[in-house]
Amino acid sequence: MTVEMCTSTCAAYGYAVAGVEYGDECYCGTLAQADAGLVSGQCYMPCAGDASETCGGPNAIDWYYNADAVVATVALPAGWTTYGLIAEGASGRALGYMLWDAATNTVEACAAGCAAAGYAVAGTEYASQCFCGNNFVNGAGALLTDVDSEPTMPCSANKAETCGGPNLLSITTSLSGVIPSL
Repeated sequence: MTVEMCTSTCAAYGYAVAGVEYGDECYCGTLAQADAGLVSGQCYMPCAGDASETCGGPNAIDWYYNADAVVATVALPAGWTTYGLIAEGASGRALGYMLWDAATNTVEACAAGCAAAGYAVAGTEYASQCFCGNNFVNGAGALLTDVDSEPTMPCSANKAETCGGPNLLSITTSLSGVIPSL
């Protein structure tokens, strides 16, 4: 691992921020995530791929910001918008129909697939899963407000997009206003 390897990999996935840790680990993220870090003074480990560079330390990340990175955009079906991040229902899935669990999953592919199947709400979860519905079920539906603290995951087919996480759904919809919860 080198600083250049990490920053170019993150830029290729549409991330403006790259971080190296423990000599050989690379992390990609957003400026908000990097701003949340503390200055520890513990970034002293040489990079595994170039000992003349510093690549963080134990539990310490050297952050790099690339102002020229092109952040990915999501092209949703006509009339669809991003709704937000929600947790699964207390007693089951938040959306009643699983469209797929596939390595080709993206936010726009899930929304398009749900729209084609006649649904008004699409949710991506755990990187590769796509769920559809017309309302939330099983007690789900509350938008999560501190999204940056949630353990989200990149989409399996586009690492620059967020496709929910463990028991978390990134929601898109053709409905306006609050999505009903039954």
